[in-house]
Amino acid sequence: MTDEVWMHLLDELEDQIPIFVQTFTEELKSRALYDAELVPEEDILRAAGETMRMLIIRLRNNDSPLSSFAKALGQRRARQGVPLERLVEAIRLDLRIIWQMLLQLASPDRVPVLVQHVERLMTVVDEYIGDVQQAFLAEVAILQRDSRLATEQHLSKLFNAANLSPALLTEIALGIGIDPTNEFEVILFKPQDTREEPQREVQHWLAKRETVGYVYRGWLLLFRELTTKLSTWPKEFARTPSLYVHRVSGLAAVASAARTAVELQASTTDIQRLTDLEALWTRGTEEYLDSLVPGYFRAILDDLVSRAGSSL
Repeated sequence: MTDEVWMHLLDELEDQIPIFVQTFTEELKSRALYDAELVPEEDILRAAGETMRMLIIRLRNNDSPLSSFAKALGQRRARQGVPLERLVEAIRLDLRIIWQMLLQLASPDRVPVLVQHVERLMTVVDEYIGDVQQAFLAEVAILQRDSRLATEQHLSKLFNAANLSPALLTEIALGIGIDPTNEFEVILFKPQDTREEPQREVQHWLAKRETVGYVYRGWLLLFRELTTKLSTWPKEFARTPSLYVHRVSGLAAVASAARTAVELQASTTDIQRLTDLEALWTRGTEEYLDSLVPGYFRAILDDLVSRAGSSL
């Protein structure tokens, strides 16, 4: 008899789906859980009705699957940019409204039957939340991977293209989300530097939205827009074997600075700490002049080269 009463309650609850959808939507808006620009109202209305139907089916039959609908909802909300905690809060709101409606339908003589099934109701909702969370997190991982892949492809063009035409430069800038006319600072970390402390510092900056990272010719390169006159990087990475370019104008210059720094460093003694690009210029000048008139300028520049090398 108890099961029969419970089934009747679920039938009556199903008849109340339009009321549930209206109540849920109003409360969701009042709490501002979803950004209206991200999640259209028709999506909320449709999802609320489908959620209610799916939960009722599950409450009637323990073997009915939750995962299909939950997966679709979790994936959609992830693509819409809804924070996971707000999505879970919205589902918890489902539970509260459903319980209130069941109490109204059960009062007064069927309340004992409802109490007997409250644990089942909470279990079904918790299972639903778990499936939604799993689908949400899996979709976020895919989106992040795709985003990283797209960024990596654009950066590969920036640092490897034979000719950075204005059109290509604009495409790259749009792809990585920066203004190509900005001023930037650039730092390249010595390959295979495994010291723990510098690695933690590098990871800290790689995680920041304003920092762009790329592996260039074995060197880990970071660059970011200059927003202040005094950068923190020289102080933070003072003891880290790295090459530093304090200011370049325009995105194309970032690639040029990286190429110049690596090529000049190859002709110097091994760097042991952060080294400004300016400290390498004498070596590049010597090689260029020596290629024009072999041996003529070498004696003149030897002293400058020695001084520059002693600062590495």
